[in-house]
Amino acid sequence: MIVREGNMDRDAMLMILGFLIGLVGAIIGGIAEGVSNYLLESRREVRWRRQQWIDLALNWDGERRLRRADLRKADLRGVVLELADLSYADLREADLRKAVLREASLEGANLQKADLREADFQRANLQEADLRKADLRGTILGLQAYSGAAVLGGQIAVERASANLKGANLRGAKINSKTVWAEGFQLPDTVVMVGD
Repeated sequence: MIVREGNMDRDAMLMILGFLIGLVGAIIGGIAEGVSNYLLESRREVRWRRQQWIDLALNWDGERRLRRADLRKADLRGVVLELADLSYADLREADLRKAVLREASLEGANLQKADLREADFQRANLQEADLRKADLRGTILGLQAYSGAAVLGGQIAVERASANLKGANLRGAKINSKTVWAEGFQLPDTVVMVGD
């Protein structure tokens, strides 16, 4: 009988241990499921918000602000965002070919690797903007040569028509002979001249 009691104690202990292991597994599984659902929902919400920003940019009414907008990798070819506030917006790898951003505020905006070919940035504020490895081939950052500074009032017109690039990071930005710079702009040696 003593042997049987020992076996019963061991069997009871194994049952209790199995129950505890099952309980801990269920708790860990529940927590893991909750965390994964939270993370998936957060990612969906981020994607939804980003799509809202893109829709707003594509259908911009001239009034709503796009400050701090998440427009990464957005296809914004030919969009007209004249006078838009895109300060501190995330435009990394965005396609802004032939976009019109005259007098737009892009102060502190992240435009790394953005495709800005033939975009118009006349009088835009690009102060402290990150333009590393951006494609600036044919981009207008100053008064276009055919506009004629004399017609617009001489040197003052040229300065006012130029984009503000103070503190902008142009390291590795691609340019060509068609890129229009502000008159007297000191082109940094960190830009890459490529063929037309």
